Amino acid sequence: MSRLRRRPWRWAAGALGAVVALNLALALAVELIPEPGGPRSSSFATAPTGLAAFADLLAAQGRPVTRRREALDDPSLDPRSTVIVLDPTSLRDVEARALRRFVARGGRLVIGGRGTDRALGAILDDPPVRTARGVVRPRVLAPVEGLASGAPVRATGAGGWSPTGEALPALGDAGAAVLALAARGRGRVLLLADPSPLQNRLLDREGNAALGLALAGPAGRRVVFAERAHGYEAASGLAALPRHWKVALGGLVLARSSTSPVAGDASVRSARPIPFPHSRRAGSTWTLWPAPWLGPGSRGRSPSPCGRRHATRSPPEPCCPRVAVPTRRPPPACAPD
Repeated sequence: MSRLRRRPWRWAAGALGAVVALNLALALAVELIPEPGGPRSSSFATAPTGLAAFADLLAAQGRPVTRRREALDDPSLDPRSTVIVLDPTSLRDVEARALRRFVARGGRLVIGGRGTDRALGAILDDPPVRTARGVVRPRVLAPVEGLASGAPVRATGAGGWSPTGEALPALGDAGAAVLALAARGRGRVLLLADPSPLQNRLLDREGNAALGLALAGPAGRRVVFAERAHGYEAASGLAALPRHWKVALGGLVLARSSTSPVAGDASVRSARPIPFPHSRRAGSTWTLWPAPWLGPGSRGRSPSPCGRRHATRSPPEPCCPRVAVPTRRPPPACAPD
């Protein structure tokens, strides 16, 4: 009857360990072989419409890259850097006004795509108007610093500027501009109506990579991707740990749980004292208590880590896994000889 009562505990522990091991295996598979995904025009996104490859290209060219999860406020925006805001899903008015002051102090802003109409109205006095008409193969309409005059650019034709307002058309055709340039104070605003040339799907086509490097600015200039505009926020607590750290921590928890004794285990509940003769003192007997926390088969084979045997009438403390105890003396302190 006791065996039947103990079995459900062991089965439950085994099932729990299997579930934990499966979750860890899935997390490790996602870490090693991630699936493409992420918001549109985000430097975190590995999907065809993401900018992860563009961020990697900048880093490979020696450009410092920052993926900013915090809000775009004045004190933390360095005018010596380039801020990229493409296809934002949420850009507050206070952030748009901060970007206007950032450009006026000498900052470089690359902005455009979907969801930028309201922000452009706060940054420029006469902003361009984005239309659905785009250009698949735009030509150079005005010199762009760092971009060769004859460099071909490939786009998807997802949108264009028409009219361009106070901005100067730089790439496009007679009907619409894909890229327009505007000056504000000591800085510059580069308006990219169609971010597809910088996205993962087209970055390696024709002169798109060269266009991306030209938009980022001179070599050595820090490039900041505004990721809060794509829904990313600063993480805290366990969420701030890298994913591979979480996987390693889960493995340690699983290893610890698999080696710990389970309540109701036969090796724990069946521990009984073993008579052990000793001739140091006439008439005294020693009792050898097995250490169930060492697992089955540990009785009589593991040396005592304390270096001294203990006298007690009850099972010893966990610091002494295997001890021989006389029944007539009180237990001394657990200390080595």
